[in-house]
Amino acid sequence: MKITKEEYRRRARKAVETRKKKSITIERSDRYSMREKEDQRKVLIKLILKYLPGFRKANPLRDTTRMPIIVYLESPKLYFTRAIEDASITTEVLCVIPNKEEFSKFHTTQDYNIYGQHRIQWEEHIHGQIWRPIHNVILYEKTLGELLETFKYEPGNYMRKGEKWNLMFLWADYCSSFSTNKEDINKMFSYRILGNKSVLALTFSSRDPKKPKTKYKKSHCIVAVTNYVTSVAEENGYSVKLLPQSGFYKASMYTAIFEVRHEQVDDNLKAINTMVRTHYDIIHRLNMDLSGAMGKLRDRCDS
Repeated sequence: MKITKEEYRRRARKAVETRKKKSITIERSDRYSMREKEDQRKVLIKLILKYLPGFRKANPLRDTTRMPIIVYLESPKLYFTRAIEDASITTEVLCVIPNKEEFSKFHTTQDYNIYGQHRIQWEEHIHGQIWRPIHNVILYEKTLGELLETFKYEPGNYMRKGEKWNLMFLWADYCSSFSTNKEDINKMFSYRILGNKSVLALTFSSRDPKKPKTKYKKSHCIVAVTNYVTSVAEENGYSVKLLPQSGFYKASMYTAIFEVRHEQVDDNLKAINTMVRTHYDIIHRLNMDLSGAMGKLRDRCDS
């Protein structure tokens, strides 16, 4: 049976209306709870569990008095936070969430410190009950770029010791275009926040106003991100490897996931570890000698 032009038009109009209805339904529902997003979270949890055990050993120059940090952009529904807690990751790291746009939608406790760190809860606090914040998870009323500024190391400033080499995992789930977020990528590497053998995940929309309009394939999006990240990393002494878990997880959303290495630290890891151990041994002996000298001085004063 031959289909008339009018029938083609009717079917096309129906298809457009169906797509509109579906897009409205998705917009009204929680887009973060979609199956594709859940699969993406599972992939990243597996990578954290893979790289976390060796992170401390791979970064002898980090401040060992601080916990390794993972940073991720999160919605007030806390889907990724729940996945992290279910995997028992919150017992080993400090989880940091920057969210300026939806900060008021999170359930925060009343106690926050001078750094602007807020502790958060799963549910809204009921008056008269004990606060039960989520273990080792803090919220900043900042954008990711602003948070990276607070992590920046400032030599000679005790209050700004920074988080040099201490960022074990970062998921920048922008949901916006790559070209509008390049400044954040520059900060990640130039501030030396990322450690050796860290994991960096960058999620963008393929709807980028600055991409070429002709013969542009989906694969070009990840190629463009990889080329830029590789260039910025090399400028700052790092190297990156695109992991096979990268790719499109929805029609217009993709994630580029990198293993980050610092060549100098990686190549000289044994020598650096020996140097750090020697440094702490010397400090320990000096403290012991000082303690003994102070004890003898007190004995003389008492006599």
